[in-house]
Amino acid sequence: MKKRKGKLRLGIIWANPYCSNLGVEALAYSTLILFEEVSKRTGLKFEYIMWGSNGPSRDVLNLGNNKIQITNVRTFLGGDLCFFLKRCLSNPLRLLTPVFLLKFLQFDLVVDMGSGDSYSDIYGISRFRNIDFTKKICRLLKLEYILLPQTFGPYDSREAQNKARKSIDASSLVLTRDEMSYDCIKNMLPFKEVLKTIDVAFFLPYQKKSLNNNKIKVGINISGLLWYGGYTQDNQFALKVNYRDLVYNILNYFAAFKEVEIHLIPHVIYKGNVNVDEDSHLVKELMKQYPESILSPLFTTPIEAKSYISSLDFFLGARMHACIAAISSGVPVYPLAYSRKFNGLFIKTLQYPYVGDLRAMSMDQIMENMQKIYQMRQDIEMEIQHIIETIIVPSKEKLIMDLCTSIVKYDI
Repeated sequence: MKKRKGKLRLGIIWANPYCSNLGVEALAYSTLILFEEVSKRTGLKFEYIMWGSNGPSRDVLNLGNNKIQITNVRTFLGGDLCFFLKRCLSNPLRLLTPVFLLKFLQFDLVVDMGSGDSYSDIYGISRFRNIDFTKKICRLLKLEYILLPQTFGPYDSREAQNKARKSIDASSLVLTRDEMSYDCIKNMLPFKEVLKTIDVAFFLPYQKKSLNNNKIKVGINISGLLWYGGYTQDNQFALKVNYRDLVYNILNYFAAFKEVEIHLIPHVIYKGNVNVDEDSHLVKELMKQYPESILSPLFTTPIEAKSYISSLDFFLGARMHACIAAISSGVPVYPLAYSRKFNGLFIKTLQYPYVGDLRAMSMDQIMENMQKIYQMRQDIEMEIQHIIETIIVPSKEKLIMDLCTSIVKYDI
């Protein structure tokens, strides 16, 4: 570890505050908030460098009660060589990847968020290779790295298993956000110290909004990724139900109640070209079929999104960090799980059993459970307050202390 006078240069990778996926943005914002708290408690001062961010070279992020200056480093990765070379044909600037990798030489310490759930091969091996590539660079440069709370696994391919085992074992600290990730690592590396914590998005601040009228406000997040069958567009996540049919069943159910006001809430919002991962264009089309619904604003920050969600009476959706925004602000929520990250966090870590598993449950089961949970929402709201007090708040404190204990050795 190099010693410098002044601030410790913290390289934050795979946490992009400008990426249009408000879940990933929530992780970026919350990571900054978390390390500001670590700074207060340890006396260490940080210079934040967001590696892989597509924002301006220097920026100031408004994090609620705090404004934080960051440096952004845009990059073009080449972890998957074949994929990288193909992309270079369409964008020759990607050939500059070695130049951007030199930025790692400026870091005193790297903290790796893995985009929350991308350190797995469920989204394909190319994404996994890119996420793992930066860890390999750290090892080559003998640069210490901390793996922040994220989903680890599943690793279905032998390649992913071998690379993940090596990269995780070489990290100076591993933090998981759910029991299933903890078990995944322990099965691969039984002697590696792994700390159980919680998703950093629980640190994201919000300001409760006031939505006029006395109707019951039901927020529905519809995932473009699931609507189109995943990136492969062929039911990539092996859902047991037809997601489009499920969405229509949910909308029709709530539209039948005069006392309900439906709020359609996109959580992945691209400003440019639309792709299968984008929610807002889909929601706009559904508005034509359900004109009595309310289209939420096209949020520009995750704090705006959480503040809006906090004003609702009930929420359901398939974007996990939209569901985290709900439960962490006390809103009864019915997460629609398409991967094990939902079950690991909500059922195992938070002990919140009200999850609709799209890979295991039938259409009738999901709809029946949704109706029961909606009718129980006031009781569930009280349960959530208990979860916040007994699980979320202590877990946040533990995460802060775990990082403080680990990071004081980098005192400069």
